[in-house]
Amino acid sequence: MTTILACLLVLAPGAFAHQGYPIPPARGVLRVEPGRAVLDLRVDSIYFIEEVVGLHPMPPRDWPADALAKVEAYVGSHLSLEAGGRVLPGRLAAARYRQLPWEVTEEGTFFLRLEYPLPSEAAGDFVLTSRLYDEYRKEMAQEYPQGSPFKADYRLLLDVPGRVRSRLELLPGVPARLGLADVRRRPAAMAAEAFGLGAGAAFGVAAAFPALIGLGVWLAAGAGSGRRAHVLLAVAAVAGAWAAAARGAPGWAAWASLLAAALAARFAGHPAGTASAAAAAAALGAIWGADVRPVLPATVASAPAAAAGVLAGAAPLLAAAAWGAGRERERMREISESRAGELFVRRARLAATILALIGGYGLWLNLNG
Repeated sequence: MTTILACLLVLAPGAFAHQGYPIPPARGVLRVEPGRAVLDLRVDSIYFIEEVVGLHPMPPRDWPADALAKVEAYVGSHLSLEAGGRVLPGRLAAARYRQLPWEVTEEGTFFLRLEYPLPSEAAGDFVLTSRLYDEYRKEMAQEYPQGSPFKADYRLLLDVPGRVRSRLELLPGVPARLGLADVRRRPAAMAAEAFGLGAGAAFGVAAAFPALIGLGVWLAAGAGSGRRAHVLLAVAAVAGAWAAAARGAPGWAAWASLLAAALAARFAGHPAGTASAAAAAAALGAIWGADVRPVLPATVASAPAAAAGVLAGAAPLLAAAAWGAGRERERMREISESRAGELFVRRARLAATILALIGGYGLWLNLNG
């Protein structure tokens, strides 16, 4: 036994000289806009957490400044973008970490957005070169000349939606060339992208759903003219989205929108309820606008197109909430025709009270946390 242990101790340093990581291909979308190029990059998180960031546990958002600096430096030194013969300096504009429920330890995905200033007079070719994981790849090649036992794919799969859509497969150190005229996008394509981003924000920000339920109850409980009510909500939501585009949305905006929607449902049919509904819609617009603002194309039409997309995305959710509340009113009518209105108002006020308590408590915690 002693001999076996001694052999293991001698062999251990060589056996564990390098830590192995699975390396799936990186994926990216490169968009060329007026004055800039934007690269949205998705990479497996294990290597980046262990070898680049070194942060345990890894937060999903709001990374520390030193973690952002490390990621920016690594990507800047391993991804090269040239336009018209000039290397473009990259800036890490946004970063987040997603871990799905079945992923454990450092498993997950990094979503990185890099922005590169692009001179308006730039012409010629757009040249991309990827050297992601280059040091690790060379170490594994030296350690395992016959082939690494760790599954690794060092490609960068890149989608470039320009006038001519291109899909590139970048091998390590091998440059890919595209004509700048081909990668520039038309204004209509960028507006359509902004519209889709706005609609996706309305569906994707789950914190807004309770407030939409409250606004649905407000509509069903007697908000007045349905057309006027919907116009009011649309105008308030757009105003909130524009405010978020200029200043961003505070963290307590979701709780404030829920509280305002609850007050609107509680005072449906009164001016106080109408004012509360407008405030709730404006807060929702700010939430959606803040979510979509960092990823909008750099064109004048992007903000209004995104606002239209937000309204298009929110409309079916709001309609579903109002339909559900309306069905409850119909059920009350089946119970008692003469007291249907009174019974529904009681139910609506009970729902509003519950939503108000949740919204008020969350707002208090957020402001005092």
